[in-house]
Amino acid sequence: MSTYGDDCRLVVVYLHEKLLVRPNCAMTDSCRSTAYHTIREAILEGKLHEGDRVSEYALARQLGLSRAPIREAINQLVSQGLLEQIAGSGTFVRQLDFHELEEVYELREWLECGALTSSRFLLTDPDLAAIRATCDDVRKLIKETHQLNADDQAETAAFVKRLYLADARFHLLILRGAQNILALQTMQDRLILEQIWSSNRISLEVSSLENLLKEHTAIYAQLEQRDYAAGAELLRTHIRSAIDRYREVHQREQQAEQLGRYFS
Repeated sequence: MSTYGDDCRLVVVYLHEKLLVRPNCAMTDSCRSTAYHTIREAILEGKLHEGDRVSEYALARQLGLSRAPIREAINQLVSQGLLEQIAGSGTFVRQLDFHELEEVYELREWLECGALTSSRFLLTDPDLAAIRATCDDVRKLIKETHQLNADDQAETAAFVKRLYLADARFHLLILRGAQNILALQTMQDRLILEQIWSSNRISLEVSSLENLLKEHTAIYAQLEQRDYAAGAELLRTHIRSAIDRYREVHQREQQAEQLGRYFS
């Protein structure tokens, strides 16, 4: 695993099977920390979807806390762009418009492809093994698709969660090779925003998953050969293809909405 030195103020950790970046100095208050991670995990696990309301009162009762640390945690998540506060209505899981999602992918391209061309970029053998393991995870998911009951919301949500985890790990592990904590933190937050937008829109068709695996495997092959420039170009194409697919989904949604208004 790449290291950043003893003077680094942030650490990369696995928390609840998620690759996260957490400030050592942040959230020192245990109550606020509990509230913060409860809300964040609910978003990551799909228990809270875009547009869902987040109630201070309900969380206080659920966690057995006063409303003050809940409010502080909510303010932290608002500042990170995961929640939004609407005057007179309350606090909600942020709803991204498609233009914002395009900006997220543009930022991802800058960060990820820039990382691979950085003079500091380095992947050790354990790093490569971890990246390869994410490809194996997607391969396992493909084999399980024929057993997936699409009508079972809990089963589908669990499947999507595992898919997001494998995909996020792949990209974060690559970015970690640049040894830039700020880039890694920024990337992690952007991936969560992307997940909020796409959680109900992701394709679970075998062909889509096979294409994801094919692209990840091709990128990994270049990284294994230490041809980072070639890997960056494949990664750029991969990221642009992903936003193009979401653009098609968005256009279909717009067309359906227009037809709905026409016939209403």
